[in-house]
Amino acid sequence: MCKWKPFREEFTISRLKLEYSYDEDFSVTRWQATRRVDEHYLIYRCLHFMCFLLTVYVKLRLTPSEKLVISLVYFTYWSFGINFAHSMLGLFAVCRAYIKQQDGKPEDHNSRFLHKCYLICFNISICFAICVVFVFWFGVRYMKEDDTIDTSKYFHTWTAIIVVMDFFVTSVPIYLLLVVPAQAIGLIYAIFNFAYCKSGGQDYYGNNYIYPKFKWNEDTLEPILYTVLTLSQVLLVHLSLFGMHLVKVHFFHICYKDNKERRSFD
Repeated sequence: MCKWKPFREEFTISRLKLEYSYDEDFSVTRWQATRRVDEHYLIYRCLHFMCFLLTVYVKLRLTPSEKLVISLVYFTYWSFGINFAHSMLGLFAVCRAYIKQQDGKPEDHNSRFLHKCYLICFNISICFAICVVFVFWFGVRYMKEDDTIDTSKYFHTWTAIIVVMDFFVTSVPIYLLLVVPAQAIGLIYAIFNFAYCKSGGQDYYGNNYIYPKFKWNEDTLEPILYTVLTLSQVLLVHLSLFGMHLVKVHFFHICYKDNKERRSFD
């Protein structure tokens, strides 16, 4: 029954409260040999956030000014906002831990609040980044091809690469129950999509829908079907990430089985 323990732990009160065992999970890389914040990891987090700042700058420069506001109706930009928050909170968490480490002070209640916010954003961010890339590369043929779509495809692919890379570097865990807020955001967007179309909203090209498969003014059944499929995709991606997290933890214990300082890490 031991092999089912990680799954049973995901459905406990402690998981609902977003509790965790080690503050260091949010301030050290998975693959370093100590629990102390490493300067190289701090530099990595700074570079990771700078990549996002650079991405925002480039996207603003490439997007026509008249289309900047209407960009916010697309889910891809909702997803990017969460990706950006994930990187920013990660930098804050490591900087805070490093400063306290230099002062010889332990993590406090404010740190745990920051860690929980980081945990939520981290879980949702990686899941959404993968889902968005999948839609752009395999569903983009249903959209009108132009320079904007082509630019967005590579923009979100780049975002997904630096987000997924972070998944393999950090010690931040994946919680199964955090698929719930991810799907809640997806459902909220579906409601927004419906309301926006019904109220006369338009996309980049003046169409009365945001995405071609979500033409709420013409048919209700098809958009509902694609909403269900999209939410199912989020569930499958999150389950896959949880499985990869367990594999990552397993390899961690193999690599550090003789290290007393890091052996107890989850």
